[in-house]
Amino acid sequence: MRKKCTPWIALLLSFALLFSSLPTAFAAAEPYVESDTTINFTKAQGDYYWFKFTVHGSHEDPQIAAGNGSVLKTGNCKKLKNANGEDEYRFQVWAVGKPGEASAIYTTLPGQEPVKHCVITVGEPLPAAAVAPEPQTSTETSASKQGHTIYVTRTGKKYHYNNHCNGGTYYESTLEQALARGLEPCKKCVG
Repeated sequence: MRKKCTPWIALLLSFALLFSSLPTAFAAAEPYVESDTTINFTKAQGDYYWFKFTVHGSHEDPQIAAGNGSVLKTGNCKKLKNANGEDEYRFQVWAVGKPGEASAIYTTLPGQEPVKHCVITVGEPLPAAAVAPEPQTSTETSASKQGHTIYVTRTGKKYHYNNHCNGGTYYESTLEQALARGLEPCKKCVG
């Protein structure tokens, strides 16, 4: 009879050991903010950059800030939902400091310490030719462009009237900002 009980006792002990470790294996991860940009970079003085921050494990709003407000000026912040139902924040910063100055971008969730995502160094200003608006032709007037919301990507070369054109991730902008970046009109949706 002793031999018949031994396998059952061994099996019972195995289950006990297995299930005793499960609570730590299934412990909820602490909420965190993921940035689409984690590499340090340089932005021309007067130019701007859009971040995308995704909050995982919480629906609490993070505080998003530049470490030095005289180097990076914070701008627009838009809250969206992604396909997974998570909160996403599109956050704009302008490089306003002197060339060579740098500042980090931080996020802080309630009850947590600030998290540094990257450092932006202010570069030389854009050349005057790059920021001057393009001359208008006789068939194209600023009045014909008014009333349209302009959409741009962070790295693209064109501006759009349709925020779904070519399936990109677009951010609202003004025509003046798009022209200042040297962007050209999209042939599909702007004409």
